[in-house]
Amino acid sequence: YEGIRQTYTSSGLYHVLNLAQRQQFVSSMQPVIAAIPLGNGGPDPAAPSIFDLYHANEVNQHGEDTGSAKIDWDASPKDVFSARYNDNNSRTYLFYGIAAGQHTQTPQNIQFLKVSETHTFSPTLINEAGFAMQHNFDYAHGGGGIFHTTGFGCTGCDLGALPGPALFSIYSQLPVYEALDTVTKISGRHLMKFGFD
Repeated sequence: YEGIRQTYTSSGLYHVLNLAQRQQFVSSMQPVIAAIPLGNGGPDPAAPSIFDLYHANEVNQHGEDTGSAKIDWDASPKDVFSARYNDNNSRTYLFYGIAAGQHTQTPQNIQFLKVSETHTFSPTLINEAGFAMQHNFDYAHGGGGIFHTTGFGCTGCDLGALPGPALFSIYSQLPVYEALDTVTKISGRHLMKFGFD
């Protein structure tokens, strides 16, 4: 078993609409405006009549738990069976913006199982056969809370930090199966291997 816990802080400087600009939006837009934090660093020198500066310190977290087990069984002098199982679970909590809801949670799980059998026909002829399967599960939340993607397509437009998701959520399950067999033959000074995967 192995466990990992990481916490790190991302710092950044953003420009956000100042109070005077926020008051100009109609009431239906106020929930969007309220999701943008108020400046905490004074007016933005580049556009003091529009923006304030916002210093952000966002705490990101990552956790991972990994475990594995293996069993070997000598069923007879000519037959040896093995089974191996690995399980990996991870969770990532990441901020990608400063507006309300702009963080994503990404759980991931990877499971691997392999069973194999080694049969000795003679001291010079051995067969190794096995079957493996791996299952990958990923769910990347798009984030953004209650807000949909926010975008404007005009030249020179700059509204500073805006709420919304990173883009979209991704849900993925990928099972992989594998069968393999290898025959090893020793002939004099030569070692030959044949098989498929």
